Amino acid sequence: DDYLNLVPDKKYIDILKGALTKEEWEIKYQSPDFAAFTITDLYKREYPPENYIIDKFLPSTGFTMFSGDSGTGKSFIALEIIRAVTNNDIFLDHFPIKTEGVPILIIDKENGARRLQARMKGLGIPETDKVYLLEHAEKFTLRDEEFMQSIQNLIIAKNIGVVIIDSFIDILEGDENSAPDTAKVFNALRSISTNVCWVLLHHEAKPLPRFQREAGDRARGSTNIKAQL
Repeated sequence: DDYLNLVPDKKYIDILKGALTKEEWEIKYQSPDFAAFTITDLYKREYPPENYIIDKFLPSTGFTMFSGDSGTGKSFIALEIIRAVTNNDIFLDHFPIKTEGVPILIIDKENGARRLQARMKGLGIPETDKVYLLEHAEKFTLRDEEFMQSIQNLIIAKNIGVVIIDSFIDILEGDENSAPDTAKVFNALRSISTNVCWVLLHHEAKPLPRFQREAGDRARGSTNIKAQL
């Protein structure tokens, strides 16, 4: 009351005009993670062109998935990525390398070091200090926050650009047919890094009689997998 008596009516009205509503105040001081922007803001932004590690095949960031039946060569496709990138050579005799010398991390929960060594030598992958393998990949889970943090640290410290996971089902926590459970996998990988290309190897579902699905629909599990990709 004393303040109202001391401040002229007009000045008080001007102060009120500039006051924020409860919602406006909360928006102004909320976390940047909750921010919204307009199309006008969007059009003012300048984004760099989309970059590829392997032209029109492996983007510099995001998710790529190879899906196929067991024994059809998914692991060899992943190793061919490594061979082409480390040799700066044509991938599958068709796709040129667009970003040279990208460091790669392999998280292989299906093949041991002995098998990987034999396959890499057979494919002519040269000795290099830019391809990393986990000593105990079998222990990696998305529930282990300490292990996830170590992966994040390695990606940053070694400037990793590609992370190959063999296979998707081995890191899935929950039901592969559940959209929320499969979404948790992609969100967990994003929490590790959004600045790499995640290459996921996955199995196809058993074909249904008289029903030919598109390639993107043949991945085993929830259709949310295709949506995430």
